[in-house]
Amino acid sequence: MKMPSKKELLELQRRYKTDKKIGEVLGGVEPYLIAYWRRKKGIPAFSEPKYSQSQITEVWERFGNDKLGGEALGISGNAFRYWRKKYGITEKPERLKLEQMQLPLPGIKEFMGKDTRRSIIDKIILNKAADGSGEDQLALKPDRIFISNLDSGFLELSKSKSVTKQKNTNEIYALYPGNTIDEEHKEKLASICEKWNITNPSQGGQILDAVNNGYILPGELILGSDPAVISAGAVGALGLRVDGMDLIDSIGNDQVNIPKFNVSRIVLMDTPLKGCQPLDIVLFLKGKTKMKDFSSQSIEFGGDTVENLSLDKRFVLCYLARLFDCVSVCMECDKKTAKMIRRKAVMKFNTIKSDVGSVYSYSMSQSVLEIDPLLGIQQNGKISIESINENEGEKLDTIIIGYYSGGMYNDILDVDNILKKQNLPPRVRVLIRPATKDVLLRLEEEGIFRKLVVAGCSFLPPAPDFTDFVVPQIDSNMGRVMVTDPSALTIFPDDYPYPVYLANHQVAAATALSGCIKAPRL
Repeated sequence: MKMPSKKELLELQRRYKTDKKIGEVLGGVEPYLIAYWRRKKGIPAFSEPKYSQSQITEVWERFGNDKLGGEALGISGNAFRYWRKKYGITEKPERLKLEQMQLPLPGIKEFMGKDTRRSIIDKIILNKAADGSGEDQLALKPDRIFISNLDSGFLELSKSKSVTKQKNTNEIYALYPGNTIDEEHKEKLASICEKWNITNPSQGGQILDAVNNGYILPGELILGSDPAVISAGAVGALGLRVDGMDLIDSIGNDQVNIPKFNVSRIVLMDTPLKGCQPLDIVLFLKGKTKMKDFSSQSIEFGGDTVENLSLDKRFVLCYLARLFDCVSVCMECDKKTAKMIRRKAVMKFNTIKSDVGSVYSYSMSQSVLEIDPLLGIQQNGKISIESINENEGEKLDTIIIGYYSGGMYNDILDVDNILKKQNLPPRVRVLIRPATKDVLLRLEEEGIFRKLVVAGCSFLPPAPDFTDFVVPQIDSNMGRVMVTDPSALTIFPDDYPYPVYLANHQVAAATALSGCIKAPRL
């Protein structure tokens, strides 16, 4: 490869910082060669503090307070003061900003509480509050209820709770199970839909279809038994997963009771490198916060990384946050996303934003430029996180690409581009599961379905979850397995004899082509 000019190298270093990242952008050039080019051009190795002077100055001018400035950056007030003094920033801001106007008006605390600044999640909870909230629980009135398992078991459960009708006929939506439905199941489905006046029983098959078709809107409270319901946060709604009993109670009583939870904020900065997917971001964050318990936390994502994500990637990022075992996830609905939703929205809506200076129980910021593709390894019921380099060369037998993570249209297009019409090794079995029926039909219309089948891939139906019906013969005969979606991990028992690898769809495609774990060249 031709050596870049000094100007080009400086620009690459400004954008991507390290020799390793620059090499990846240039198509897999080794870091030592980038270092050699730098030395020849007289360019020193990149060195930059974690927070730049301009960044600290901007936050200080905005808040004028160490504690609030630290919260904005996800660090303590003392740490912010350290960075401020390091850059010699000692003067108070010349102009008073709204964030600094905490006026001691008489009775304001009694009227609005200790702090009037609220996050998106706090605002939604406040707007949906119902009678019955206590010290340890919240009583909430949902806007939408999504039922994912319309089967005889659900019908029997509703009989045991003596639920004969629901109060609002526009609240309940059935997630139609699609290809897994048989005639007997259809009759039971029709019975439930008639009994509860369920609207749009065939509107899509999953939460993603509901988002894309305007049945989940910003600021709404969504209930569902599907773990993917937390993905409603991609459009600024709040999705809460509840079990079948609570779901039926909410249908009959028009409200749900849940334990109180706190709100954490994760700020993601910069544009991800080519090859860094939402799964890698979540695995990295999970490894970085492995000592943090999120089981009673709702996570709010923010930052320019989130603002620049497509709706599909926003959805997948929220969906994958299930790996944190958190209560729910949410992010601001930006103008681009709101414009897309308004095209099909079932009603008018207003977007909600967090107040500047909102206080969170936990906050952190992370540049995604530091994140490379990673592996999650499930063994003996536990998941560890390792780099691809540590496992490169490990032979695999079965690759399962898809559902939401890896099953979007652009994801499968990436898989097709990596395979480049090459046939897969005979010993490697590749199963692709599109995220929705619409994705599958689009792949067929554009000829991608045929190309992947000719290459040796098999397609699974876009059913609501991984079951033995969808993925038959889950046993040791599948050998060493790699999946791209955490929902696929649940089909492998704790005593499965081999580790099960979790990786992004691009890594999975490169691995399928070589027959062993391998990072793709993009």
